[in-house]
Amino acid sequence: MKLNFKYSEREFIRGMNQSNGDSKRLLVDFIITLALLGFGIYLYVNGSNGLLVAFLIVISIVSMFIMFARLIIVPRVIFRKEPKYKEEYELEFLEEEIRFTAGALKSSIPWSFYKKIKETKEFIYLVYSKRGFAIIPKRVFDTPEGMKNFLSLISSKIKN
Repeated sequence: MKLNFKYSEREFIRGMNQSNGDSKRLLVDFIITLALLGFGIYLYVNGSNGLLVAFLIVISIVSMFIMFARLIIVPRVIFRKEPKYKEEYELEFLEEEIRFTAGALKSSIPWSFYKKIKETKEFIYLVYSKRGFAIIPKRVFDTPEGMKNFLSLISSKIKN
């Protein structure tokens, strides 16, 4: 089975963000951060100029920046810094290995390299370490049957 695709920057960022699978936690973090910021502003407006006010406001702003960096800046920098992400990908799934081509980069990867399969609404991930994975956009499949066959193949080779 062969798959060909090229990432757009936006798609790559979505793929990186969906790989974490912790959107609920991120939402909770964001709500807590907004609550702390709101409480800090409330205290300041009501005449409290203490260290607690400054701490709440600074921590909230730093936390928002970290969330923004994690969701937008870091994936964008990774995409722009790594030339292979801008190349056309060709993945060939064979009985004993996966052949990977992106521009001048070519490699053969044994199935045993991958530890588990993860799936989101838009992507299939072939996971090889805690933070390492290959992202395959579901849009590359022409039919639902093609995707089903692909999932069946990789499930038979990668044992979760």
